[in-house]
Amino acid sequence: MDFIFLTQVGGILKPFAWVMGEILSAIYKLCSLVGFANIALCIVIFTIVVKMLMLPLTIKQQKFSKVSAKMNPELQALQKKYANADRRNQAVMAKMQQEQQDIYRKYGSSPFGGCLPLLITLPILFALYRVIYAVPAYVDDVNAMYKSVSDAIINEYDSTEDFDYMDALEEFYKKQGVTPRTKASKAENDTDRVIDILSVFNTETWQAFRDGEQILDKDDNPDEEYKNWNAMVSTPEYAQIMDKQSDNIDEILGINSLFGKFNILDSPGFHFPAILLPILAALLQFLQGQISMSVNKSKDSQKNDDPMGGSMKTMNTVMPIMSGVICVMLPIGVGIYWVANSVVTIVQQLAINHHLNKIDIDDMIEENAKKQREKYEKMGVVANGNTTSNIAKSSTKAISNMKTSEIKTKAPVISQEARDEAVNAEKGSISSIANILKERNKEK
Repeated sequence: MDFIFLTQVGGILKPFAWVMGEILSAIYKLCSLVGFANIALCIVIFTIVVKMLMLPLTIKQQKFSKVSAKMNPELQALQKKYANADRRNQAVMAKMQQEQQDIYRKYGSSPFGGCLPLLITLPILFALYRVIYAVPAYVDDVNAMYKSVSDAIINEYDSTEDFDYMDALEEFYKKQGVTPRTKASKAENDTDRVIDILSVFNTETWQAFRDGEQILDKDDNPDEEYKNWNAMVSTPEYAQIMDKQSDNIDEILGINSLFGKFNILDSPGFHFPAILLPILAALLQFLQGQISMSVNKSKDSQKNDDPMGGSMKTMNTVMPIMSGVICVMLPIGVGIYWVANSVVTIVQQLAINHHLNKIDIDDMIEENAKKQREKYEKMGVVANGNTTSNIAKSSTKAISNMKTSEIKTKAPVISQEARDEAVNAEKGSISSIANILKERNKEK
């Protein structure tokens, strides 16, 4: 029986989760000071804070989307131009790649321009989920509440030889259908292991735990499959523990409550009004997708066939429905995060788009191109007036004079000897292509 909950997340996500945990802990303490110690409220505030910290990445991503919307029609036209080109003809492929690079350079962009913000954002989001799922691992005040119950059980039953209290808890949570989060290595101590079990209890599970009733078989006899649990709850000490920890358990239920009625660890199911949360999450995600698509469209792209746009439209319709269905089965706390995240994202998208609409797209493109030139200069790519574009053009000068009709034919006008040399070359360097062209010019 191995648990991850209180060992916190490790690996590459560990530093991100630690920062997220510190933020959530500070928010909880602040809410406690003003008399609103509630994890549901903390999740909402936590989401807003994290989204605001990620705002620079969001702006960068939205700027890239704006530029891409204007650039994509040219890329699509280039793809159509070379749709029937012979992919084995390295000269033609070099020309296509050069034209593609010229388009990206013209707009001060790159094929991977939108990847960097995403690569930075993903570990933050993954860490954020882990922190929300593991609140007692990162918020000391919440941990102390669970630790009080855990220590009471361990101190009372740690030395008994009649049963194993850890096996008893395992039998109980299996019967209740509760699944603590697991991993290969054990938590550092039994206290954390017990807290891990307690921290995933929803309202009904806590009630069954406090009642401490034996689990019976079909003949109303103590079920042997749950012998450790039945033995533990049969002791008079168990009722005393639950009585002494009653106020503490009520406090745990209180901080995990939503509107004083729902527990954030409960699943909404299809019961009213809890079902409204998955519906709201799906609707807001759909609205978020529609706004995102409107931001990423340009007048030119709307006039052209855009397979990628069609795929995105389908995804933005299907994904919210799937999210709504999944949200029905997940804890309410996850649904709260999804709703809060969608609301903040929509507000940010509208605000950023309103700001970007005041900026001329051509000015934005020129600024991007300038930054790219400066980046190349720092890297030493630009020297003595020879940019990467000029170098490539000088090496493929003859190719640039090819007509579209020549590109679409799958029989390039070069000698058989030169063609064999191109096929045998490993992926064809610039120099090998130049040698082929030189040979062809001699034959002419």
